[in-house]
Amino acid sequence: MLPENSRKTEPGAKRFLTCDMVRAAPFALPENSRKTEPGAKRFLTSDIVRAAPFAHLRWLGFLFTFAIGLFAQNSSDWTTPFPPYHVVGNIYYVGSKGLASYLITTPEGHILINSSLETSVPLIRASIEKLGFRFQDVKILLISHGHWDHCAGSSLVKELTGAKYMVMDQDVPVIESGGKSDFNYGNSPASLYKPVKVDRVLHDGDQVKLGDVALTAHWTPGHTKGCTAISSWERTEATTAWKRNLPE
Repeated sequence: MLPENSRKTEPGAKRFLTCDMVRAAPFALPENSRKTEPGAKRFLTSDIVRAAPFAHLRWLGFLFTFAIGLFAQNSSDWTTPFPPYHVVGNIYYVGSKGLASYLITTPEGHILINSSLETSVPLIRASIEKLGFRFQDVKILLISHGHWDHCAGSSLVKELTGAKYMVMDQDVPVIESGGKSDFNYGNSPASLYKPVKVDRVLHDGDQVKLGDVALTAHWTPGHTKGCTAISSWERTEATTAWKRNLPE
């Protein structure tokens, strides 16, 4: 159990959503822990706590992208369906029991984070539609990093939705080689996937905008050369200025 004060979010707080160190199923946190205040900063990464939407816990601000891939390949949890649900604000969980994918909705279409396995795409699509959204409205595809369990489905997502694929600079060669240029798994046939052309190369600090959402891509190398964390700002109700409050 986490301390009670770690579950609370203040206006302007930084929010993290991470998903790679722990491959357990998403935690069902108490309803009051999911509430957020106007002006909070949301942080979306996909490298630390797989399938654990701690978007509103400030202490996760310190857990950037230090994931180590010390887990068995082809885990059965990766392809086990998990009920999709609302995480916070315009963020929804649409992944499996063991592989996290998140949908960020906007009036102009949606952003999908992580395509997971190629066999994950029908599951992700079903989850999005179960929430009442259209899979075809996914306009932008982002990934946490260029490992097959996070991006092997990207080619199919692009084919089905026409989404623009945006990847951090250092992982672009890995994505476009289908994993062959990965420094760790490049020689492992089980880790390879269909090569995909990247539509936009991201650099540290670049913004990704869609509708009323503006995300910022942060280069957090380690797990892969181009490991990526993504943050978003919200405007407060009381002012038009952007607020920032780093984790305590």
